[in-house]
Amino acid sequence: MNHFKAIFLLAALLLLSTGAFASFDPNFNFSAKISDQQQGTIIVDMRVAPQHMLYRNQLSLRTSTGALKIEWPPVTEKKDPFGEGLVEIYPAGNYQIKVQMIASAPVSSFELTLGYQGCTSLTCFMPSTKTFDLVFNPPLQPVTAPAGLSSAVSPARMPATQTATASDSRNANPASAPINVEMSQDTVDFSAALASKGIYRVLLLAFLGGLLVSLTPCVYPMIPFTLSIIGSRNE
Repeated sequence: MNHFKAIFLLAALLLLSTGAFASFDPNFNFSAKISDQQQGTIIVDMRVAPQHMLYRNQLSLRTSTGALKIEWPPVTEKKDPFGEGLVEIYPAGNYQIKVQMIASAPVSSFELTLGYQGCTSLTCFMPSTKTFDLVFNPPLQPVTAPAGLSSAVSPARMPATQTATASDSRNANPASAPINVEMSQDTVDFSAALASKGIYRVLLLAFLGGLLVSLTPCVYPMIPFTLSIIGSRNE
């Protein structure tokens, strides 16, 4: 019975550690600061630890207001260790991303969110985000944004300089044509599954599925820490 409790506790801790450690990456450090209050220039410093890398197409920047003009640092091309062909990466080193805020209204405090996914040559970590709270003092005044702004921030093979807008449903154009989205016919009907298989069987399958997900390579580094926690409790 004690062995069963230990296994159940280990599985629960592994599932929790997947979400808890997704936002904590000691091998990838980021910081942001405003370098020019009047021009709305922001510098994002990025450090990648040795034997690690960041995929360029997984990096994104977005803001809670206004638009962003982003100048990405030069990338390095290498053979994709997890697929075919060449990929653009940022290997170990220090980098700077130059960002210019283009305000449509006076901007004082705002959030700048960086999305990224870090990898080694053997595995990749969970995608994560880093949010910076920044303040313009005095407030940044609006300017005319360049034509052709796009809300897409980080598709593959984008030029080094790009402009991105923050998504804001309040500024949506009501005259725009609606977007028709076709839903897949293969969606899962959970009510039908509960009715046909019973709640206990569905819960058992969900538990087994979560246990298999927790044993992916992304959580391997957490196993020694989890075992040490269980060992200390038994003592």
